[in-house]
Amino acid sequence: MTAAALVLTLRGWHIWHVSPTVAVLSSIVGACVFGVVWFLMEQAVVSSAAMVLSPARRWALLVAVALFVLLVGCIVAMTTSARVSTARLRTMTFSSILGCMLIAHGAGAVVVAELLRATIARTSRWSDRRHFAGVGVVWAMMSAPATYLLCRAWQKLVSP
Repeated sequence: MTAAALVLTLRGWHIWHVSPTVAVLSSIVGACVFGVVWFLMEQAVVSSAAMVLSPARRWALLVAVALFVLLVGCIVAMTTSARVSTARLRTMTFSSILGCMLIAHGAGAVVVAELLRATIARTSRWSDRRHFAGVGVVWAMMSAPATYLLCRAWQKLVSP
């Protein structure tokens, strides 16, 4: 869903012109990647006792999933709905787009860190402090290239 939303966003802002077929195929590829990750999680040798979340991790995962669903749902609704005019999308400021992007990447980093914890046995015994430091590293790795690309594409986004 995120890949399809990204393709639709880039197409809507005239940054990358692709057919609707590519948008659908990107969504299917994203679902396949999710399926492979899920299969690998089932094959992991991590015991179920190690999969118990601490209260801090449980809270962070709950908030991250809720934020991710909310933000991605808003992005998909804005980019695919005919009721949202392109003029409205063009009035968005750089800081608001960057803020939404950083929040979405933070939520995604929490989910990715939990997937890594479930898949890699060595990381399942990490303390909360080390785990959240790992979340910070994943967040930085996700946000840095996206921020760079947003800065590079900003002129195309705001020009008519």
